[in-house]
Amino acid sequence: MERRRVYEVMSTPPVTVGVDASLVDAARAMYESNVGSVVVVDDNGGLAGIVTRRDVIYLVATGEARRNPRVSSVMSASVITASPEEDLATVLDRMRSAGVRHIVVVESGRPVGVVSMWDIMNTVWRECVGDSES
Repeated sequence: MERRRVYEVMSTPPVTVGVDASLVDAARAMYESNVGSVVVVDDNGGLAGIVTRRDVIYLVATGEARRNPRVSSVMSASVITASPEEDLATVLDRMRSAGVRHIVVVESGRPVGVVSMWDIMNTVWRECVGDSES
């Protein structure tokens, strides 16, 4: 497989919610956009955190979802990020090492995309079968 850059595989634009959004708002955005995470942005559009499908499942399983907390209280604020020009293999290694399935792509402190394990799998699959459209 030839070396890829993050911008070639990232999903863009990222699905976002504001820091004051509720957990239900975040879950709805994930469902409606068919994605596994939402990027949480501050009032200026800067990266504040991320909420993933795994976070939502945990909150439901522990009963915390019943109180419908604000995403600012349940998001991961220490977000693993990448730049659009980074080598995809480097980013994949960063994801593997951190045990995450989503990485936020940022430019000038603002989220511009997300790379998920699904995005990477689709890229590898297309290259294996020679399909450039799926």
